[in-house]
Amino acid sequence: EGLCALSRMTVLIDLNLRSCNNVTTEVLLAVSGLTALTELILGYCDNVTDEGLRELRSLTALKSLRLYSCHNVTAAGKQALRTALPNLTIHG
Repeated sequence: EGLCALSRMTVLIDLNLRSCNNVTTEVLLAVSGLTALTELILGYCDNVTDEGLRELRSLTALKSLRLYSCHNVTAAGKQALRTALPNLTIHG
């Protein structure tokens, strides 16, 4: 519930959720409203999936996404997000 409240922080440009196992598709849906976001760190978030990454397609200002050790994210999921956001660099 607390992480979903992030959606009200619309001017946020940098968000670090590293090692937060509460990051789910529902949380990434809330994050998708942060349209000023330029950097997002999700490394070591075990519940991030390809489905969750799809929620980030609206983040057109996003330039950097860190996904180190997100074992439920596939190469295909990363590529789909790169296609949707061509200016995005995905690390990990």
